[in-house]
Amino acid sequence: MSLEAPSLGFVSTDVGQGLQLVIPAFSRISSAYFFCKRNIPVALRVTAIPKISSVDQGPSFGDYEWSFGEAWDWVLGADGYCSENREEYLVRLRFERCELVGLVEEKWLERVGSINNQRHEDGNRWDLSDRGLALGNNIRELWWEECLEDKWPFEEHGAKRKVAWMSVLIRNNHSNLVSISSCSFHLPLFNLTFLLHTQHRFDCAVFTSMAPNSAVPDEQVVVGEEIDHVRVVTLNRPKQLNAISPELVSLLATYLEKWEKDENAELVIIKGAGRAFCAGGDLRVFYDGRKTKDACLEVVYRFYWLCYHISTYKKTQVALVHGISMGGGAALMVPLKFSVVTEKTVFATPEASFGFHTDCGFSYYHSRLPGHLGEFLALTGGRLSGKEIVAAGLATHFVLSEKIGELEKRLISLNSGDEKAIRSVLEEFSSEVNLDEESILNKQSTINECFSKDSVEEIIKSLEVEADKEGNRWIGAVVKGMKRSSPIALRITLRSVREGRSQTLAQCLKRDFRLTTNILRATISKDMYEGIRALTIDKDNSPKWEPSSLDKVEDAKLDLIFQPFEQNLELHIPESEESRWDGKYENSAYAVLN
Repeated sequence: MSLEAPSLGFVSTDVGQGLQLVIPAFSRISSAYFFCKRNIPVALRVTAIPKISSVDQGPSFGDYEWSFGEAWDWVLGADGYCSENREEYLVRLRFERCELVGLVEEKWLERVGSINNQRHEDGNRWDLSDRGLALGNNIRELWWEECLEDKWPFEEHGAKRKVAWMSVLIRNNHSNLVSISSCSFHLPLFNLTFLLHTQHRFDCAVFTSMAPNSAVPDEQVVVGEEIDHVRVVTLNRPKQLNAISPELVSLLATYLEKWEKDENAELVIIKGAGRAFCAGGDLRVFYDGRKTKDACLEVVYRFYWLCYHISTYKKTQVALVHGISMGGGAALMVPLKFSVVTEKTVFATPEASFGFHTDCGFSYYHSRLPGHLGEFLALTGGRLSGKEIVAAGLATHFVLSEKIGELEKRLISLNSGDEKAIRSVLEEFSSEVNLDEESILNKQSTINECFSKDSVEEIIKSLEVEADKEGNRWIGAVVKGMKRSSPIALRITLRSVREGRSQTLAQCLKRDFRLTTNILRATISKDMYEGIRALTIDKDNSPKWEPSSLDKVEDAKLDLIFQPFEQNLELHIPESEESRWDGKYENSAYAVLN
């Protein structure tokens, strides 16, 4: 295949699946370089034109200088490096006549191993070396793992830099599929003719040619993939631990509604990019909106409305929860028919610690846990490990993290929403749940004794009595944590969970919405904003609660924020299957008022 161009520059070619390949333009091209970072559109700006020494040789990358906008560092030389304060790192690794460029998250190293610039005549063998360790492979797939641990800071233009290392999947010219996963960046090298005449399943963005002053497109914070009868949705704000944002909620709701109505969709898999599943609400968004009335009400309304639909979803759902799952984020895990956790999963509902309340339906879910475990988790923010999450009934299966990738592939290969078949696969991958002796779930009798009391004050007093008994050293930290929490938030949370024991999920979500609306409006207290300031903004860890103690919290004020709203101002929960997806924020009274 030939591409003609009047002058040197870049040519864009549509390759299907909504993708665009951007290549150097010259009279004849024998290979092309396709660079992608999963689901994140990044602009490529050419600031220097490549020199072409011969038509057949292809472009010389040595004269390139690329900029990736304000979010990225410049790529300089053959190695890749980044500023110390970055959370994502650009890496550039060069072979004789090809180059790999990608981004690395979190795990990175301060030394790049040397690479032999040798490509054998057969085109299929590469030699990689690092500190005398050589690796040769006839490549169909070859991984470079994040395995180096040496530290090697160096100077560049007077600024201390750090070199990054990454996991890369290389496929040779004859590979027929590129599989994109959230745990790594795949940087394939293709023959152009092969690329243009082979069908690939992608749901990612490629670097596209842009003018120097063009803005870099926003990241796609939720990514949806459609694979025959299976749908995969990925929360994609890894640097923010996939915290809930207005755009994330809107996109997630759009995908889920579309797929529930799609007769071809049978199974929906929900997962998070990076080291978190979902860390809950974005506290910074709440804090920044404190001076504008109801600035955050839209995202709250949308998410609580979505929580109901997730809990009552008509298609089979599986949550793959690898990492942090806290607060509202756990509402995307707990109600699902199948939810998988790993040894790296952490669950908590810590809202009372920063002046908020246990929301997103957890006054319903917590109130249905064994004994009074729900009150314990809500009032203390106690964390559960993966095995504890399953043992408590908040997830269905425990799978070792090293098996999650293969599990996802198996679920997709089922190509079905058949619950029996899905359960069989999950049980095949699952490990037995054996709790450690010190697990908080082995303290159930003490938890029931203390957290069954009628008030927060009585709960704390009961804990202090139990703390003196043998084997109860764990209670000291619990009491200390509760005493550091917002008094009014503790009172609100306990009352809400207790009311939830006799209510439906819809009733609990409506109450959650009233409470959150009043808290955001600081109707009776500004504790939430003070808690966020002290714990996440200024980080002085010294919140000034108002009121300052439990005995100063007035029952009349609590009654005020628990009162129902006028009907048109309540969270709208569908009353029939025909109107199941009605009641969206844009059709609510709040959209008109704001």
